[in-house]
Amino acid sequence: MIAENYGRRIRSSMTLAVMTAGLTAGCTTTATDVIRERAEGVAQVYSIAPERAWKAARAVLDAAGAQAIEERRDESLMLTLTTDNAMGFVMPTRIAVWIEPVEGGTRVTVVSRQERGMLPRALSETEFHQAFARRLQEAR
Repeated sequence: MIAENYGRRIRSSMTLAVMTAGLTAGCTTTATDVIRERAEGVAQVYSIAPERAWKAARAVLDAAGAQAIEERRDESLMLTLTTDNAMGFVMPTRIAVWIEPVEGGTRVTVVSRQERGMLPRALSETEFHQAFARRLQEAR
C-alpha cells in the first residue's frame, strides 16, 4: 500500500514536471526582438504632452511589476521585463513602449511579448493602453 501511494506521488510529480516544461519551453524573446516588432505594436494617440505620457507609461509598467525600466529618450523608447504569477509560475514578458510627439498630442506604441512559454503575458498591448488611459483619468 505504501509503495503504491509513493508510486502515484512520483507519477503525479513527473506529470507536473512535464507539463511545466511544456508550458515554459520555447524561444526566449529579447529586447531586440520586441524592438524589431514595432510595426506589429498597438498604437494610440493621446491628447497629452509627451512628458505626461512618459510618466504615465512608467507608472503602468511599475504597476505591472517591471523589474527595471530602461528609458532611451533619444530613441523615444522605454524597455522593460515584467513578470506575472500565473498558476504559480513566473512568466517573463518583454515590453517596448515608444512615446512620440505628433500633431495634436502624443502617439504611444506598445509591443508586448512573452519571453517564453504559452501562459498569458504579464501585460498585453491592449491591457497597457487600458491601464494608461486609466492613469490619465486619475491624474486629472
